[in-house]
Amino acid sequence: EGYTEAFGTFLESGRSFLTRESIHQISTLRFGRRHLELLRQRMAEYRAQNRWPVSDAVRSQLAQVFDLLEDFAREQPDHYHAIRCELANWVLLDRDRELARAANRRLQSMVAEYEQTVEERRVPIEPGQVVFDEGMRPERCDQLMRILTESGFLSQAVELAFAEVRFDPRKIVERGLWITRVHQTPDALFYRWSIHTTDGRHRQLMVALREDLETPRAWESICWLLAIAGYPFAERVLPRFGCARPELGAIAMEWVDDLTVHERIREATARMRDAGDTFSPEWCRALYVRAMSAALNLWKHSGRRLLPGDCSPDNLTVPAIDFRSTARVLTLGPWRRGDSPVPMLVSMHHEFFEKVSAQSPDFGEHLDPTWIPEAVVESLGAVEGREILSDMSEHAELG
Repeated sequence: EGYTEAFGTFLESGRSFLTRESIHQISTLRFGRRHLELLRQRMAEYRAQNRWPVSDAVRSQLAQVFDLLEDFAREQPDHYHAIRCELANWVLLDRDRELARAANRRLQSMVAEYEQTVEERRVPIEPGQVVFDEGMRPERCDQLMRILTESGFLSQAVELAFAEVRFDPRKIVERGLWITRVHQTPDALFYRWSIHTTDGRHRQLMVALREDLETPRAWESICWLLAIAGYPFAERVLPRFGCARPELGAIAMEWVDDLTVHERIREATARMRDAGDTFSPEWCRALYVRAMSAALNLWKHSGRRLLPGDCSPDNLTVPAIDFRSTARVLTLGPWRRGDSPVPMLVSMHHEFFEKVSAQSPDFGEHLDPTWIPEAVVESLGAVEGREILSDMSEHAELG
């Protein structure tokens, strides 16, 4: 708390030690990951606690901090991802749009400079390195192949999704990049890229082809993906974002290899039907509470401002081993703004309880809707949770 007050005092003093020369000198010093994380936490607390809009003096101070972060990203590429996540939070600052525009200019500049660097060192993929699933449409294969051979998209996606400073496609083994079509929505086609390299590593990307990446809504969605996945106080609840290239109509992020909640329900239902297994209330309660808590955490990590558009068991994963990592929301879906999670809870009641009961009656008859309040308290704590639960009681669906 003291450091946060000191940061606020510095901003409000109007006395900046930062000049273009000092910013450059500071950016060349070795800045540890933990130092950057602490700075980001102070900035997040300042965003949450301060009154907006701020004075011109504070706005000028913050703009200089943005300049410092941009130079850090340039001088120390291993910090690029964390810094773009930080700037994305400021781009989304509704309460001071002038400051948000200042952050947006710097983030756009960072992205353009990084893409230029990637293209300057681009190494084309060889056709023998790529394998497409049988049955894929030839025109889609051609489109994906052009993305691989005529741009640095793959290197950029791998570097940013997996925190690598430089990725050389020549390390991909023969037939080492396997492309599988996963599913499609009205707006996009989704593919799984499995990448095997000569060092024995296996990386996986989710790549989507879509035609709307040049729209303001798409840029805002990208900023939300960065801001939420880069939340500095807890484990992330979204896959790590790779890159978006509007001119290619392609966007990439980390592939999450855990089973979805829907897949786990189907597996359990099949065992009950075919192997005579009994329903495990403890296992199912943990599965449901962890998954629904992840969706609530996404709303919390957005500054309690964004509701994901898909809260179904298909869009949530829970690791098989409880202690391994957090549950994840796979995509934002057709998100919308919302300062209350109640509409999301109504949707989860429909998707997790009513729909599952309709599709798998033998499984659904054991489900307990009181797991929703448990997830609320698990994610938001007892005090805020009680307020949300009071609002929930007004909805007939959850009553």
